[in-house]
Amino acid sequence: MALGRHDSVVNVPRQYMNNEFDVIGDQQCRLGEGLCISSDGDYLAWVDIEESTLYVFDRLRRTFATLKLPVIPSKVLTVFRCSLNLLTDRGVLAVSLPGLEQKWLHCWGDLFSSAGLRTNDAVQRKDSLIFGVMAKAQMDGKGAIYELRNGSLNFIDDCEIPNTFIELPDGVLITDSSQKKIYKYSIDLESKALWLNGEKDSFIPDGGVLLTSGNILIAAWGTSRLVELTVEGQKVVDYPLPMKFPTSCVQFENRLYISSAAEIGDDSFYAGKTISIELSL
Repeated sequence: MALGRHDSVVNVPRQYMNNEFDVIGDQQCRLGEGLCISSDGDYLAWVDIEESTLYVFDRLRRTFATLKLPVIPSKVLTVFRCSLNLLTDRGVLAVSLPGLEQKWLHCWGDLFSSAGLRTNDAVQRKDSLIFGVMAKAQMDGKGAIYELRNGSLNFIDDCEIPNTFIELPDGVLITDSSQKKIYKYSIDLESKALWLNGEKDSFIPDGGVLLTSGNILIAAWGTSRLVELTVEGQKVVDYPLPMKFPTSCVQFENRLYISSAAEIGDDSFYAGKTISIELSL
């Protein structure tokens, strides 16, 4: 399946090289999330949480692999040439490429699902995995942050809708989307401070990425944009998008990749699609 191209429906600012958004395939995700790209840029992967489906795009061959899962996936943690690691409600799953064979790297069974929870966003650090869980039925008031280290799960903090999970040299950014607030946790995760209050800019932070420039880029749920911020949390610029509900983003060289959700209130062609655009670096 080849990359498609569709006319832009937004005014594209100077941080984009042109006004062409490339649509990656024809999949429309109910809740596209968890984008990850391999270090060599060969593979791009993401999930549809609501449909329990993994998508893997081979950028060189322009082909897709699709895997329907018996668990709820939420975040592609890492992508290598021969495999990827996937966070799910029942544990961390290794999936081979291109064959899509699966095996558990760490399985916690129904620990979360039996409590009405599923995993959400995460960040894979060198020595541990930090991830969030949230209620399957949103706004139930549940949710938390955990760290998986040396095979043990450790509770870190309460967080109703945990998102963003960006590792910085001196800490980790984690959002509670229900509060529209981003917190900066210390490296040891034992303390936190408010990093950004999205209420001031009608900003519901979702997934994000540390850009090669050193700034932060975060998907602004429900507002058709990405928001670029300095590492101190100062707003730099908005990146307008053709879909209303962007969910996650990654950068490879001078291209930006964005996933999205097909929610009520967005009947555009781009709703639920994964797109890319060339950046002006």
